Amino acid sequence: MRDPKNKLPKYESDAFDNVEYELRMTYTVETDRRIMSFVDSRWGIEVTGGIDQFEPLTIINVTPTGMARSAGMRVGDEITQINNTPALELTFNEALELFRKNRRYVRVYVRG
Repeated sequence: MRDPKNKLPKYESDAFDNVEYELRMTYTVETDRRIMSFVDSRWGIEVTGGIDQFEPLTIINVTPTGMARSAGMRVGDEITQINNTPALELTFNEALELFRKNRRYVRVYVRG
């Protein structure tokens, strides 16, 4: 247990061993260990996951001025369908491609 007089925790040797950094760029994929995400600046969301990552497609960031925020999407929402394609069947790259191909209109269903 931490001494309340000492505001800083004791240094533990493994405290910095699991630090991960994530670089995000519009319409590019940056990989660092287990993290892959893409940012869509037009719709204003950042998405991670996919069948190839063994995680559901999930919104991990919503920009305040993006269309996704206006539509009511929130961080943590799971994408269940993109256009007519169930999201459970999509790899990360397939989901990215659906957003890229359909620049003017994308129908996204989420569960929050």
